[in-house]
Amino acid sequence: MTGAAGQGFAPARPGAMLGCGARGQNAAAVAALLDCLARGLSIHASLTGIRPAGPAPAPTLCCQSSGSGGRVKTIRRSHGSWIASFEVNRAAFGLSARDHYAVLGQLGHSLALYAALEALHLGAGLLVLAGDGPRSQVWQLAEAGVTVLYATPSQLRRLLLAAGPGGLPALTHVFCGGGKLDAACRAGMAALCPNAAIREFYGASETSFITIADAGTP
Repeated sequence: MTGAAGQGFAPARPGAMLGCGARGQNAAAVAALLDCLARGLSIHASLTGIRPAGPAPAPTLCCQSSGSGGRVKTIRRSHGSWIASFEVNRAAFGLSARDHYAVLGQLGHSLALYAALEALHLGAGLLVLAGDGPRSQVWQLAEAGVTVLYATPSQLRRLLLAAGPGGLPALTHVFCGGGKLDAACRAGMAALCPNAAIREFYGASETSFITIADAGTP
């Protein structure tokens, strides 16, 4: 995949693990996302749901910013701009169709939507756990053998409070954004996921990643 501006997201790999936790709205959001992918449509994602966007010369993605700048904004991106970012991640971190992704937030949030589309575009499995309690989330992450987790620091802290013995040894990549990852949370996640590289990133809905740091990076 080249990430050209006119390129659309690929549909999910047939047989890929797709899970939606206990919430019906998660299933509806994933179904709407898959429908847009299958038909090559532009996508409009917000906290009210996912729907096809209006016609455009090339497939586009409309998602909402977090509102950290004072108000929520709708951002329009080409599919190709996100695909280019997916391909950087694939090459840099060895992500592939063999991975199983999970997100803990709604697909209307750009962080969760980015992770979900990366999983589906790479042909990986996807588990959407928005709205489930942290104890259930930990259990489902372990049961599904999730290898890639995208989450905010506050979501990770909730997991740590709910985690029991056994940990999450299958996790190999934890990507944390949407806030500062403090040292205590990083240490807790390192203990919970002993085989995972924990990376903190800063980005924006308009740009995807700007900086990314692992344990050895300031």
